[in-house]
Order: sequence, then C-alpha cells, then structure tokens
Amino acid sequence: MDAEVKKHLDLRLAKGEIAQNEYVSLRRTLEHSRPELIKNISERSLAFLLRHKDRMWGTSEMIVPTDERPLDVDGELILFGSHLSHKGAIIPYTEIESVGYKAFSQSVNLIPTTKSTSFAVIFRNGKFISCGSSTVLIRGGKAKRIENAYAFLRQITFRERMAAYVHTLDTQGFIEIGKVRVYSNGDIVKGETRINLKESRRNKSFFIGTKGAYGSRYPDEVLVGKKGTSILATRIRFQLGNDKDVLKLLLEWLADAD
Repeated sequence: MDAEVKKHLDLRLAKGEIAQNEYVSLRRTLEHSRPELIKNISERSLAFLLRHKDRMWGTSEMIVPTDERPLDVDGELILFGSHLSHKGAIIPYTEIESVGYKAFSQSVNLIPTTKSTSFAVIFRNGKFISCGSSTVLIRGGKAKRIENAYAFLRQITFRERMAAYVHTLDTQGFIEIGKVRVYSNGDIVKGETRINLKESRRNKSFFIGTKGAYGSRYPDEVLVGKKGTSILATRIRFQLGNDKDVLKLLLEWLADAD
C-alpha cells in the first residue's frame, strides 16, 4: 500500500472521521488490489476518489467478515476476511469484476409490506453468483445478510472496479452503460443525442437520482440535460445497474474534471 494513502487513512481513523470497521475494510481494499489496474489511476483521480467515495456508501451499519467469524449469506455463499466460498469453491476477492444489488419495496397506505433484495457478483472469468430474498412485512435475516454482503464487497473491491473503468476510458476512450456511451472527455451519447457532463453541470442540468410522482424516488437513475431537464429539453436519461457506486462517482468526477 502507498505510504501516503496509509498515512491519510490512519489520520482519519485517529480523528474519528471513519469507524474501525471501515478503516479495516479500506485497508483490505488497498492491500488486495491488482497492481496492473491500479497503476492506471492518476494521483489526481485517486485523490478525488478517496476523498469522495464515502458519501456513495452512506452510513449504514456493516459487520466486517473475518476468517475467524465469516458471514454465511445463504448457506452456499460465505464471506471470509480475504476470500469468499461458494458451494465449497474458494475464490479470492481479487477475482471479482463487478458487484450488483437491487432492492424493491412495496407499501400499503404508506406502511411497508414487502421488500425484495437481490445481489450478484460477476468474476473475471465470466462466471457469476446471485442470490435474493423476498420478505413480508419485515426485513428478514437473509435480506439483512445480503445487504451486509453487498456493503462489504462493494467497499473491498471498490478500488479495483474503479481502476478497471478508468483503464477502459484510458485505452478505449469510452465506457458503456446500457445503451449509453460515456466518453473520457465527459460526453454522454445516446442515439443521436450528445451532451457534455461539464456543460450540463454548469447549467444545473445534471442529476444522479431523480424524483417521480407521489414522492417516489429513483436513486439509480441519471438525468443529463443540455440546458434544463424538462420533457421538451435536450436530455439523456438512463439507469445504473451493476457497479452503480463506482459509476456514480465516475460520472461525478467527469462532470467536475478540468
């Protein structure tokens, strides 16, 4: 691990800016990284990511698995300190390429009735693991374990996943999010429409997370307008899927980059 980065984390821990479990998770993220990807992130980019990624994760409680006290998610997927086990197969965290999570809840008269959660891990060899849970009235134990597994894996793999996207931007010039292309200069292209993120932000027309009717919220929807975001304005709207924590921060960075 880079000495300056470690010093930065140690200082934040000493000041109480991060909790012990988050400190341990971040240390693991840095120590288990793949050097051939990490070296492609510039110091400027890395400084931005380290400074801002905490707000993408929120402040939810998370139990950090260890080799001595692993997290058994569903009887088949078990998380340890340095690797996971699925149906008896041991897989290092460095083999993880992508992480996805979805949660959907329903309510009656504003009272929550059901909640469904799904979680997926995609590996560098193309194989994947998925599991889900649907709970009536209250959030069950399996749903909580799925949420915990996602919270842990997205932190411990964040740096590598971000590095992979940055590497693609550097070598290919763009990344694809569904039917949308995001270019290294900040251009967003969907069909015949092209809008620059920096221009959109200057015009106060760039939003990650939108609102719908009756107070509904869509935290993983991105709305990019040229000058305004009304239905008559030139705009691009798209959903984030896997690696949404990485993609949200990457879009923010491209919108702010000089």
